[in-house]
Amino acid sequence: VTHRSKTIEDRIEIEEQKSNNTSAVEEQHSMKIQGLENLLNNTRKDIKEVSREHFKTLWSAGNFTNAELRRVWTAVNSTQIDLLRQLKKVKDNFTEQ
Repeated sequence: VTHRSKTIEDRIEIEEQKSNNTSAVEEQHSMKIQGLENLLNNTRKDIKEVSREHFKTLWSAGNFTNAELRRVWTAVNSTQIDLLRQLKKVKDNFTEQ
C-alpha cells in the first residue's frame, strides 16, 4: 500500500508540474502574441506613413511636371509667335520690293 500511495503521489506531483509548466508556456505564448500584435500595429502605422510620403512625392512630381509642361508650352507659343512675326516681316519686305 505504501509503495502504491508513493507512486500515486509521484504521479500527482508530475501532473502538478505539467500544469505549472502549461501555465508558464501559456504566459509565454500570451506575451509573444502581444508582442506580435504590437509589431503589427507599428508596422501598419509605418506603412501608412510611407504611403502618405509616397503619395506626397508623386503629387509633387505631378505638379512639377505640370508646371514644366506649361513652361514648355509657353515657350513654344512665344517661339511660334516670334516666327510668325519674322515671316510677316519677310513677306512685307517681299511685297515692298
